[in-house]
Amino acid sequence: MHRNALLFTVVLFITLGAAANVHGKVLRYRDLTTTQIIALQQSERRLDMYDRALKALPTARKLGKIGRREYGYEERDLVAFIGAEACYQDDILINNQPFPPENVREVMENVARYAVLVPAYILAIAAKGVGGTTFSP
Repeated sequence: MHRNALLFTVVLFITLGAAANVHGKVLRYRDLTTTQIIALQQSERRLDMYDRALKALPTARKLGKIGRREYGYEERDLVAFIGAEACYQDDILINNQPFPPENVREVMENVARYAVLVPAYILAIAAKGVGGTTFSP
């Protein structure tokens, strides 16, 4: 419980710190290009995925599905992914920031896929295997 509160506080302060350091003009939604709108929507989907994975970690730890070390690694990775997405959204919404190239987003999505989704599938397969039922991702 205290760890979640601490994590929430850290993310909140990072977000507020980033918002306080904004020196450019923030674009309104209607001023965004179609590419920027699509990029923001995809970023929001990734943030939802990271948030759900972060919320599921304490339960997995309590049930003994992951160890303490793995819990710490996963928690740090997910917080880093959430911070990177916040910076990405800032780059889109602040008028004087260049729009990140597509290949950078592709690399980040691959890192997220292999650092978050693959271990989640492995854990789910292992959990279902112990329970005696089959699982197909």
